[in-house]
Amino acid sequence: MSPRIPPLSAAEFAERAGSARLDGVTPRALEDAPLLNILATFGHHPGLLAGFLPLGRALNAASLPERDRELVILRVARNNDCHYERAHHARIASSLGIDLTAEPDAADRDLLTAVDELGTGEHRISDASWERLRKRYSTPQLLELLTLAGTYTMVAYVLNSCGTPVEDWVDSERETK
Repeated sequence: MSPRIPPLSAAEFAERAGSARLDGVTPRALEDAPLLNILATFGHHPGLLAGFLPLGRALNAASLPERDRELVILRVARNNDCHYERAHHARIASSLGIDLTAEPDAADRDLLTAVDELGTGEHRISDASWERLRKRYSTPQLLELLTLAGTYTMVAYVLNSCGTPVEDWVDSERETK
């Protein structure tokens, strides 16, 4: 299926959104990659891209452990059937040594359950799950977790609706939790 909004070429991106500061947005595992289609899609709206990038930087620099951040993103991707997010973040998770085929331990199950709860019913973490997470995370980390899940849900909506393709160089066949 062809994209509804095709990603800009690198030259088009440089012309339209080239002034956007991308440093700190691309995860370390993808730093040497060519222009990502997510950015090339958002590049059609430079003002939106410019507003989106600081949030991406803040989430990448947040205090939530990288491993937990990737588990949240992968769960959001799974819950929203976002092939693009799954493909990229499975690669990042693998670079962090996360075994995506392993059964989650109790702490990971708590985290994944909380993400699932955000996407269903009342769109909030239940009291029981919140209490389990409060034992593990600080207040700022809980806010980061909520913002991360919400941001990647929004990103999934954009990527899925635009039909943003996964780059050819990404191993898109990884299984995720």
